[in-house]
Order: sequence, then structure tokens, then C-alpha cells
Amino acid sequence: RAFQDNGKKIKRALEENNHQTGAFADCQEHIVTTGSPHPDQQDITLSCHTFPYRMPTIDAAEEILIGVLSGAGGIGLRRRMSIRDTWARGHSVFFIVAGPWEDIKSEYEDFQDLIWLDQEEMYDGEKSVLTFKTMTFMKIAHDLSSKQNIDIKYAFKTDDDSFV
Repeated sequence: RAFQDNGKKIKRALEENNHQTGAFADCQEHIVTTGSPHPDQQDITLSCHTFPYRMPTIDAAEEILIGVLSGAGGIGLRRRMSIRDTWARGHSVFFIVAGPWEDIKSEYEDFQDLIWLDQEEMYDGEKSVLTFKTMTFMKIAHDLSSKQNIDIKYAFKTDDDSFV
């Protein structure tokens, strides 16, 4: 009974405030980030933020597309190399990184398996880049499947400190 009453209060409060969690309409300000031009660059809009990202051309993929969240700096490169040498070998695996382009430019060009977001690599509550990384990967998987007709049955997101 208490749960039911509490649910009614929450529903009524949402209706009164016309609040739609995560909706673009709730934006107080739309933030647009622009980057330097690059042939692989596209823009994505998530919530109230439009920003550029870069990804290599993908013409085909396995039925399972795997996105691995990874840090551009620190031990991120070592973790990505370990994954490339083990469970990612021969599979459709892409690493989602953020941070300064210069930090990952050569790795991006050499391996062609990075999706780079033009965002600061930050993990602090509301300012965390984790949501942007995850949502960008899911949007890319959706677009590859629906717009480019690449037969992706599953999109799997993991982190670079996990074993698949």
C-alpha cells in the first residue's frame, strides 16, 4: 500500500511538472562542440549536447558488435593492446575513447578500431563522459544496422578491464 501511494505521488508530481527525464525538450541550454575537420568525423546529439566523433569506415561486421569503453590515457593503450591480442582477435570490436585527439591519433590510424569522442575524459558524476561513450556506441550500432544494412543482431558494451 505504501509503495502504491508513493507511486501515485511520483506520477502526480511528474504530470504537474510535465517533466520528461532525459528528453531534449528539458534542455535549459543546448551545448554544441565543434572540432577540427577530419574525413571520418560526424556529429552526434545526445540529450542537450551536440559534439563530433570520429570512427573508421565500417563496411561489414559480425552479428555481434562489441564496444569497449577505454581511457585514452594512462593504462588504456596497454589494455587495448591486450584485448586486441586476445579475445578481440578476429571479431568486430571497437574501442570508445575520449580526450585529446593527439593522444590517440596514431593508434586510430594504425588499428582502425577506435571510436573517438571529442569530449574531455572525465568521470565525475553529471560531467562523466561514460554516458556519452555508451550512447554513441549504441547509436552507431543502430545506424550501421538500419542505415547501412549491416547485419548486426547484437550490440554488446563492455569495459577495457573486463574479459569477454
